Amino acid sequence: MQSLYLSEYIASPLFLEHIKMHKLPCDAILSDIAYGESQIPVFSLDKKSEEMTLVEYRSFVLSSYAHPWIIMDQLSLEVLSPLFKQYPDKHITIINLHAGMGSLGRKISPELGDLQFVPKGYAVYEPLDLLTFQNILESHHQKYLRIGHQHFPEDIFAVEEIGIVDQQIIASIDLLSLTSYGYHGDEGTLLATASLFPTALQIGDILNEEEKSIDIFMVSLLNLEWSDEIITSLKRTKKLFFLIDHLPIESLRSLISVQLEKAKLKDIEVLYFTPNYGKLTTIFDEFSAEQADFDAPSIVEKIME
Repeated sequence: MQSLYLSEYIASPLFLEHIKMHKLPCDAILSDIAYGESQIPVFSLDKKSEEMTLVEYRSFVLSSYAHPWIIMDQLSLEVLSPLFKQYPDKHITIINLHAGMGSLGRKISPELGDLQFVPKGYAVYEPLDLLTFQNILESHHQKYLRIGHQHFPEDIFAVEEIGIVDQQIIASIDLLSLTSYGYHGDEGTLLATASLFPTALQIGDILNEEEKSIDIFMVSLLNLEWSDEIITSLKRTKKLFFLIDHLPIESLRSLISVQLEKAKLKDIEVLYFTPNYGKLTTIFDEFSAEQADFDAPSIVEKIME
């Protein structure tokens, strides 16, 4: 499989074949995508009987299967969030396409603050590439995957420009430290979500050239416990830069506050770098980040202020 837009791949019949081929833990799919014929039961809106309400239809699907998946293309997590409260213990996999900037112009309503609607107890992921996406799907626990509308490589470690990590550790990456690969320094600690890996590397390269280097960590599991290396970095730098394609809403700030409290870190300056959605007038990927002050040069300017 070559590099591709992961959101488009997931919305295609090829993804259903992928699920069967790799024997992933999925016995039914509830989606707003009309996939067509499939060996896996797919419950899309066009298959709902007139006698059932949408709530009854969705509830029936979740109650009838052991490992249902929910795949949202145009719908948002907020629309379905009341449904999850009915089944707090069921092992549901939620895949949200076009989360963040990619939702503008692609979803019924923009999805810029999805973390506040994630069911309690769910692991929140952003995959680094297709390989880590596959590894995340193989697990049986409750999980929520944020999939931005962007190009994903099959394996980031096979790409010459960013092949900086031993591939043997790829299967277990929830947190990827780049400090041993030239991305380290005393000017701050950057935590970036996995989908922003290329941007984080560009930030590191620009700062290294300016001799204003920082420690950089990539987070694939957003609600993971911070490692000793992150804690040690923050004790030294006293500055935390958090990079995510998401509004800096209360749930995000709470996530960071809890980690700081657990690590007994005080007097840490926290800055959230998120897109300036109010400036966006385009949905084209090659222009949207720059327009929203969310490209590497714009973020470096904020770091150096």
